[in-house]
Amino acid sequence: MKYLNIGHYVKVLLKEGTRWEFEKILNGGINLSEKKIRCLSWYKRSALLIPAIFLCYLLDSGLNGDCIGYAISALSIFIGLFASLIITMYDRYLQLPKLDGTETDAVRVDSIKVKNFIKQFTFVTGKDLLIATTIIGLMSLSIVFKIHMAQNVDNYHFVRSWNHFSYKSVLLFCDLSFVIIVRVSILYLILDFFLLLLYSLGALFSFLKKDYE
Repeated sequence: MKYLNIGHYVKVLLKEGTRWEFEKILNGGINLSEKKIRCLSWYKRSALLIPAIFLCYLLDSGLNGDCIGYAISALSIFIGLFASLIITMYDRYLQLPKLDGTETDAVRVDSIKVKNFIKQFTFVTGKDLLIATTIIGLMSLSIVFKIHMAQNVDNYHFVRSWNHFSYKSVLLFCDLSFVIIVRVSILYLILDFFLLLLYSLGALFSFLKKDYE
């Protein structure tokens, strides 16, 4: 079935989105190695994970239902708007004149920069759309299992001795671990979402500024 290729498509989008996220096309072109990209991606993930865990600690009962509802609505609007923008950028890419070797170096360099920028904006924004979709999925999980996912983890503690250790305590630990992982994942993805959104907008206006000059 063709739907079995979804994992492959998602993997390609994440890989290309991460690659173009760190490329500085306006300053030296595309020159980062795979090792350098993995290193930068690791630093970024670490930098986002720490505040996500801290926020999860502060929000001991997770995000409330109203906040989740507003967030899902806002993300859904974002997905629709930026999906249309990606299609527009792709049409713009197809309309770019093809190089035939008779252009000056300046024209050729500018043309390559425009193509690379469209690729960068498309893949980074596409990755952001995937993150937004994942956030909606996780938040929907919090709505479906509202009471379960809204547990206050501060009301529980680790067993103080082996005498209190039981099968029930193991299940409770796994249950609370799942709740915490979902909460941290949501907060981490929200931070990543806004970071990529600011990056895409910043890259867009930097490119336009350079083009205007």
